[in-house]
Amino acid sequence: MRVLIVGAGFVGKHLAEYLSNRGVDLSVVELRQEKCREVTDISPNIKVFCGSGDDEAVLKSAEVDSADIVYAVTDDDDVNVCACKIAKKHGVPKVVALVNSMSRLPDYVAAGADVTISPLDAILSEFEKTFSTRTDVTAFLCKREENWEVVSVKIPMHAEVVGKKIAEIKLPPEARVSMIIRGNELIFPDENYEIHGGDEVLVVGSIKAVDKSVSILRSAEAT
Repeated sequence: MRVLIVGAGFVGKHLAEYLSNRGVDLSVVELRQEKCREVTDISPNIKVFCGSGDDEAVLKSAEVDSADIVYAVTDDDDVNVCACKIAKKHGVPKVVALVNSMSRLPDYVAAGADVTISPLDAILSEFEKTFSTRTDVTAFLCKREENWEVVSVKIPMHAEVVGKKIAEIKLPPEARVSMIIRGNELIFPDENYEIHGGDEVLVVGSIKAVDKSVSILRSAEAT
């Protein structure tokens, strides 16, 4: 998987470190020279391109054409929106954007961003987590007013779902497995993908459906 991060500020730098530690093929575009050096210090395997994230020539030099995911995470909404447009123009299948001002959200949608993340929403989500009684999952995002959430479920080594394909597990129709983390590998599974013990499974859907999915995925170990 190839990932391109536009912006190496607080969010971009930490995202780069997180993905680099997991062996992801990673490129970073950043305008400020000192920030470029900071990313280079994280790992020599990260390809760093010093230039503006709204410059199509810079993104092309960073091989945006072959990226599987682009993260537009600068602190400038104009740059992020432009980066989203360029990424979609070059056929990037998934574009994730940091929304600094929620008043600009329509611009991100129009630019083709597949996922938008607001710092305010993230903070509110953290408060939501403090009310959770579940200790077997990690809640990444909860939108109670819109009735959906994203959680990570750790699959027990001998759970009943181990060895089954996602289609065989029969999760509620309003929930789905969106990603599996297996060791250093990020997997975007289809319904024929098999669950392994120790997998970290990301589930997204309505709150009720996600809760039921958690119970199914962490069902009692088979005897």
